[in-house]
Amino acid sequence: MNMILDDLLDNPNRFPKAYWANTSSNSIVRKLIEIADEDTKREIEELIDNKTIEKPIHEDITYDEVYKSMDNLWNFMFFTGYFCKVSERMDFSDNQYIELKIPNREVKYIFRTKILSWFDEKVKAHDRSRLFTALVNLDVETMEEEIVELLLETISFNDAYESFYHGFLAGILSGMKGYIVKSNREGGIGRSDLFIQPVTRRKPAFVLEFKVADKLKLLDKKAEEALKQIEDKGYARELHDYDYDYETIYRYGIAFCGKDCLVKLQK
Repeated sequence: MNMILDDLLDNPNRFPKAYWANTSSNSIVRKLIEIADEDTKREIEELIDNKTIEKPIHEDITYDEVYKSMDNLWNFMFFTGYFCKVSERMDFSDNQYIELKIPNREVKYIFRTKILSWFDEKVKAHDRSRLFTALVNLDVETMEEEIVELLLETISFNDAYESFYHGFLAGILSGMKGYIVKSNREGGIGRSDLFIQPVTRRKPAFVLEFKVADKLKLLDKKAEEALKQIEDKGYARELHDYDYDYETIYRYGIAFCGKDCLVKLQK
């Protein structure tokens, strides 16, 4: 292992493609995800968003030590070509720190697909029954709690917020027993974000519209805008065509700001 690290120190970016294709290397990254705390998730988000992070560098770690600390995992990923060096510095105790970034499109693509899919798996392993029950029972407070808890399990990045939240909600709601989740279907004179349609028409159906707020204080306003859009654009019309009565179709306006959300209901 030390011989490999010596070679990688001289040529840290010769190896990205080979290591990304290697199952054991991918398992190292998956381990990073499994044990990621809030700081680590934030750092992964920053890297995917073309930003940099700074880490202490230890050139003498062995393979057996890789899992002993988060710093060791970051070091291993740097030495195996997942990141390239932007700058370096020494502190007053002669400890070395390196500013890291994703080196190229290939590695960034893998981060945005592999890592996001692994986080999705982690989220879907979470018990979502409380969320499903809250949605059907029109319990907006519990819905907010559950959505935020699930958001804290995953990562997002600034250039995909709109699509991220849409895909996130569609994914976590798709497991509702007895319901069909339809994403981005044409409805009325516009396009709704989500329909949740029961298999039997004797149960309520739901229309969900999402908005993103750039400030926490705007969550309420954005959720109201989402509800207004559902009505103004006639999003429930498609469900009427399936013989759902207007009084059994409920509308949810959901606004997001980072890992926070606010849910409003219109009966």
